[in-house]
Amino acid sequence: MVVGVSRPPVLMWAHSRSASTAFLRMMIERGDVAVLHEPFLALTEEGSVTLPSADGGEVTARSEKELLALLAELARVRPVFVKEVLDYEYPHLFAHPEDLAGFTHTFMVRDPEPTISSHYAIKPAVTCEEIGYERLFRLFELAWRATGRRPLVLRTERLVREPARVVETFCAYAGLPFLPESLTWDAGERPEWRRTRRWHLDASGSAGFEDRRNAYPATVANHPLLRAFYDHHLPFYQRLVQYDQGAPMSESPGRLFARAYADDPAHAEVTFDYTITEAHEPTKDRPRLTVRNLLKVVPVEGDAARFWTESPPGEEERRAVRDSGVRREAAFTFGMSEAKVEPIRAWVQIPDGLAADPGALATFLDYRLLVRLATAENLALTTALLGHPEIARLPCDDYVHGILSACDEVEQSGATPHAMIVNPRDYYHRLVGRGGLLAELAEGNGMKVSRNRWVAPGDALVGDISVAARLLDARRSVIRVAEPPPGTFARPGVAVCAEVYEGVAVHLPGLFYLVTLAKQNGAFSPV
Repeated sequence: MVVGVSRPPVLMWAHSRSASTAFLRMMIERGDVAVLHEPFLALTEEGSVTLPSADGGEVTARSEKELLALLAELARVRPVFVKEVLDYEYPHLFAHPEDLAGFTHTFMVRDPEPTISSHYAIKPAVTCEEIGYERLFRLFELAWRATGRRPLVLRTERLVREPARVVETFCAYAGLPFLPESLTWDAGERPEWRRTRRWHLDASGSAGFEDRRNAYPATVANHPLLRAFYDHHLPFYQRLVQYDQGAPMSESPGRLFARAYADDPAHAEVTFDYTITEAHEPTKDRPRLTVRNLLKVVPVEGDAARFWTESPPGEEERRAVRDSGVRREAAFTFGMSEAKVEPIRAWVQIPDGLAADPGALATFLDYRLLVRLATAENLALTTALLGHPEIARLPCDDYVHGILSACDEVEQSGATPHAMIVNPRDYYHRLVGRGGLLAELAEGNGMKVSRNRWVAPGDALVGDISVAARLLDARRSVIRVAEPPPGTFARPGVAVCAEVYEGVAVHLPGLFYLVTLAKQNGAFSPV
């Protein structure tokens, strides 16, 4: 009988020559994880692939869909790690990205210049598609959309320079304990990669993560075909490494804008193909959850997105459903809705004389404009949730009792109340120090608390937020000199605007409750 560990299988997607085999060797050294080496590649080239089964034996997969199902089954009894390369475009994955939803996705990338030279040295007939960065980025977007969680991106250069730090980051993301002793191992060939041994000679000769810099006769600099490969794949590599959260961007948004401003103060503008409030967190040394942190993120194209919904029924509809008395959610009604993706803006004025120092201007923008933008984002997301017409109100006479009642209501619909948004006044005066309430909710529910000013004092939005709603992220941003709307500033001056483009899709409004405390003579009472 198979009993559940139920940790999602961890997939590491990579291009060839990225040092991903050394990472796999480290995972083997752990000894607590079932490790699979390039099963999709083997399936494509051999027509079938054998892997461990959940009952301790072996099982054979003959299709990508079957392989995914067997990996999920194996993960019920032990942690699973899969290292895979994108030398081929695995058709089922790209045609059915929904099948990626039950997995944890990580990506490893290396600077394409030495990578392409290394790949060509082993396989002179390599095609542009086989280099792999374009496929990696497409799969990155598909995995993000399917799971609602941004995949982890690791860079080879950081891995060999700071192995402990990078592996610890990976373990935290994958839900695995960090085992420092696994960072070194005995050199030698492994049966896992014997079938493709010529590709893994460096890994076989290593005893840890090493910064190998081999010289190759054909390079991007001297070979026109390799240069063409490089020019094609570089933009996809650059998009991927923008999401490497373990290392700061080589140039921050503020620094990029400061350079543009020095060149053209009247018309400076910098665009980004990512969301700067997510990629840059100037206050991360003072952790505080925003509404963005509570929501799963879905990349979207265009100015609107259609999505499915399940809504609480009317009384007549509820009575018509046989099981509604034992499963409240059985009576939820299905439908479609649409959410707009709209600009969220923030403004600052450049103080007189600051632009003469580009470094100081960059710091000012990174720490003041981006903070203001994050605040505007928090306001917009909170307002979108609070304003949803189908979210139920739950009046109460006691604040804590109201929150616990909302948690109960969410669970009566088969969900888990894992997050709430409260006003700081209520957090400090009604929740902190109240008999360990917050600790009990965190331990029992994984409760996350976002506190902000736009939930009215005495109110609390409680729900299964990461399941019930999604943040729609257009993955584009801009910082520019612009004319502010009247009333933005008290004094004239050079104004700079930052914009991101986002929306909120509420799939399950019945999994939210807005607790509303009865006011007493309009005055706040902390107890």
